[in-house]
Amino acid sequence: MKKLFIIVLLCIIVIGCSSKEPNITNSNTNTSTNTNTTTNTNTNSNEGKYEVHLYLFHSNTCGHCQSEISWLNSIEKDYSYLKVHYYEASENAELYQKVKEKLGISSVSVPLTIIGNDYYVGFSEAKERKFLRIIKEESTIDRCDVVDAIIQNKNVEECIKKNKRG
Repeated sequence: MKKLFIIVLLCIIVIGCSSKEPNITNSNTNTSTNTNTTTNTNTNSNEGKYEVHLYLFHSNTCGHCQSEISWLNSIEKDYSYLKVHYYEASENAELYQKVKEKLGISSVSVPLTIIGNDYYVGFSEAKERKFLRIIKEESTIDRCDVVDAIIQNKNVEECIKKNKRG
């Protein structure tokens, strides 16, 4: 039964990745963008005060996923407070399902990017700008790491609630 689940999940991921990029985000996300994508201009004196954990669930066969991985690799050195965690979705199917369930994510497509309580499906140049803005903003706020709470079997609801207060 578990093997059948993994096979079905792999098929869904491959099909989802090959289709037109969905533009799904958590409704708690502000949609303003920052057009500066190449430099780390520290306009907020608190920028970098806190670590930002970005989780990427991807597929090795997904072009959008590989583009996001390359982009993340290129910016990690510019943002010392950014910690990127990469998970190949089919190799981490149980965690992928648990994260989606706990965060109320119905999409089965990758790439799936999670920063704080918010999630983003797909990848594009517009998302690069959005991610940079969010990464900078998140580095000024003490947040609970929701995905780590899921991994550590901690109280995820309390973590999400704490993040909403900030």
